[in-house]
Amino acid sequence: MVTVLDPSIASSSSVFAIHANSSKETLFLSGKDIESYLKKLETAEVKVQDIDFTALAAAPGAAAQTSKPPTKEKEDAKIEGAVQIAIGVKKEVDFAAWYTNVRRFSNF
Repeated sequence: MVTVLDPSIASSSSVFAIHANSSKETLFLSGKDIESYLKKLETAEVKVQDIDFTALAAAPGAAAQTSKPPTKEKEDAKIEGAVQIAIGVKKEVDFAAWYTNVRRFSNF
């Protein structure tokens, strides 16, 4: 198991409101205190990993990964020659599109 912590939080002296054990209790801790607490909980099975999410978003490959065209699987889901008076997607290949079509045609 991995706990991820952004370094901007870990090095921050700002106070953060967190719900550690339940949504009924709010703790107010600095980013440094949060990092210190998480490091104390670290074991061989549970690691704390710093990931700079701002740098990841600004990375050259990040934009390319999010703007990829739909995968071939979605294209294969269409049934060739199907007229759109009924469901034109194979349920086994693209369940989400199939379900959307079922819902659309069941509202008549």
